[in-house]
Amino acid sequence: MSSTPRSSPSQDCRSPWLRSTKDETTTLDVDLIARTETGNVVGVTMSRERAKVTIHVEQLTSRRTLVLTPIITGAPATGYYVSDIKIDPLSVSVVGPKAVMDSLTALSLEAVDITGATSQRTVTRTIEKPPNVTIDRTTVTVRIEVKPLACGGTAAGPCGSLLVNLPLALPEDMPAGLALDAGVYMVTARVSGTPATLAAIKDLTGFKASVSFVGANAGTAIFNPKVTGPAGVTIEAVDPITLKIVPLAAP
Repeated sequence: MSSTPRSSPSQDCRSPWLRSTKDETTTLDVDLIARTETGNVVGVTMSRERAKVTIHVEQLTSRRTLVLTPIITGAPATGYYVSDIKIDPLSVSVVGPKAVMDSLTALSLEAVDITGATSQRTVTRTIEKPPNVTIDRTTVTVRIEVKPLACGGTAAGPCGSLLVNLPLALPEDMPAGLALDAGVYMVTARVSGTPATLAAIKDLTGFKASVSFVGANAGTAIFNPKVTGPAGVTIEAVDPITLKIVPLAAP
């Protein structure tokens, strides 16, 4: 035992309250207790029994859940289209330096080549991991649905198809307090019809691309747009789109 008692705050770094605080600076008004070098409390007379202790707390790491963004290369065989893309799981838990984590909105996957595909393709793909971060898994399953193209309606004549790029309509059902991050968003859709109908498409008149934001939360996520078109044109497939929703600035 030390012959000289050591005084220490009764609330030290082992306190659950202190471990949970996230304030940059925390000031505690605490009792002073005399202890030996081994931590045993001893009875001594001190000139004061309480003191203020100021502790600086700095967050060095951060944990977030990030969505995964698939990268698709190539195109299906003629007469086929991608009808759906699913990722399992859709998001992962990521831990890393706060400065790095604050710059991340989503993680990309190793590319999937669907050149010449005529049926569903299910593959395992590696998550593209940024430096200095840790993720709770390294691979995910990507399932790409590929279906044969068929003209809709009762129009006679051979079937034709083409890709159209449409501007995303302004949100009409965004939850209160949220907004779509500033930017120009384009939706890609495959449409079909007779050659004459498709040839008449000049300025995309009659097309509309929209997304339902009912139940959406702040953050980056993958949405499935809805596309409508003019008479005689069938919407065969619409590519998913990644959008970022942000909180509105306080007035």
